[in-house]
Amino acid sequence: MAQFEVKQTSKLQLTSYSGLALIGQCCQAAQVEAVIDPKIPVSQGMRTSDIVKSAVGLLSLGKSDFEAIESFRDDRFFKEALNLSKVPGSVWLRQRLDAKADAIRELTDELSLRLLERTEAPITTHKGFVCVDIDTFAMDNSGTKKEEVKRTYQGFDGYTPIAGYIGNEGWNIGLELRPGSQHSASKTEYFYERMFPRIERLVKADQPVLLREDSGFDSARLLFAKATERDRLARLGRSFDFLWQSPYVTVDVR
Repeated sequence: MAQFEVKQTSKLQLTSYSGLALIGQCCQAAQVEAVIDPKIPVSQGMRTSDIVKSAVGLLSLGKSDFEAIESFRDDRFFKEALNLSKVPGSVWLRQRLDAKADAIRELTDELSLRLLERTEAPITTHKGFVCVDIDTFAMDNSGTKKEEVKRTYQGFDGYTPIAGYIGNEGWNIGLELRPGSQHSASKTEYFYERMFPRIERLVKADQPVLLREDSGFDSARLLFAKATERDRLARLGRSFDFLWQSPYVTVDVR
């Protein structure tokens, strides 16, 4: 029979969410403090990066309400795992995020790219192409009164975000919340404008890119935007192609 040695110690930190340490490492790799604090400085009080990392920590634990932060105010592991100078209260967290939401959102895209670059995340090919998938999906918010909750194509009330994923690994490099009733192709050219530079930054110059979408993105305006990007990259010696997929047919546009 196995023998167990039992010891009492005050040095160990026991926690049910030890994986938060990995989230802290990701924040460090993405250089959250270096990206956020110079752009959104404070004259006194808690750094904006601490607010951001606290929110990220909550979301990674599946907690989306501001009040949830209160249970971590005196949690030493939460503070140390995320390298926080202080854990904010729920009121302060809400007020700071509400006040700086737009500025923070613009910087989160840079954080995502830095995380992939600095961790040397693999972006593998499929049949010789680095594939980029863009699609919308429906989020069920039935029974709520949230702003822009509308009827989705799935037949329930909610949102219809658009997202972009790169490589076989499916790294997310773009995600935007949209009203539930917004069509896939509506205003997507602006999403392209933000996505294309990220693709160019992450993919090696000698690797061809294949953009894949479903037939919901079949519009003259979007076709022109993709053809323009293809021609621009061709002048730089890079390859960019795109196709539409549907349950019935695949259209390869070259």
